[in-house]
Amino acid sequence: MRSKPAKMLMTAVAVAVVLPVTACGGGSQPPAKLSNGASSTGASAATTSAIASPTPATASSSTSASTAPSTSAAAGGLPDLTLPSDVTLQFNLPKTGDPAKDAALQGLVQAEEAKYKATETGLINGPLVDDFYIVDGPRMVEQYLVRKQQAGTTVTGTNVYYDWTFTGGSADHTAYQITYCEDQNKLLGKNRATGQAVPQSSGLAQILSFKVNMIVDKKDGRWKAGYYDWKSGDVTCQAAEGH
Repeated sequence: MRSKPAKMLMTAVAVAVVLPVTACGGGSQPPAKLSNGASSTGASAATTSAIASPTPATASSSTSASTAPSTSAAAGGLPDLTLPSDVTLQFNLPKTGDPAKDAALQGLVQAEEAKYKATETGLINGPLVDDFYIVDGPRMVEQYLVRKQQAGTTVTGTNVYYDWTFTGGSADHTAYQITYCEDQNKLLGKNRATGQAVPQSSGLAQILSFKVNMIVDKKDGRWKAGYYDWKSGDVTCQAAEGH
């Protein structure tokens, strides 16, 4: 697990950033301003309060599978997040022992499942976005979904999430900043019309680091993703265990 300075998260974000546009990502982006005026410049950007890091990650995975896209409602009135049988999201989550942190992680898992569900169904807004994203989150994920639509692609393969760290949080435990890595070498774009996988670069180019603000929505009490910052080709993530 990477060692990062622990500083403090504010719950609002002033400027949206664009999500990666390959299977999930790739490329670079300008700094985004946090609500306290501090700037975020990528995976190494600082936050403002002391929050303890979770215990080392243990091997646990979450896989969603289905034979066809579905937009039907699941339990609790939320959209069905079941993914196609050729898409696997592997979450190597840590066991933090903290109920709030564990809930924030599960909220992030659902946000990722919702993003790829929307990618598969071809939707760019609606419950799959609104029920799992908050603040600037909906705008950022919609930008990603629009680009996938314009490219005529969805995804196929396996995305691996690992090396989770809590790098900031609010005093009332209703907001956390979480950093993690993704290995997208086995997650490919897929032509929506033909079903054929789209060739992509491999190796370090498909290793990404992410920084996400997870926030409790006061309207329904659920954890939602409010802000994404990312970096492709992250050598720290390449060296980290868990993928």
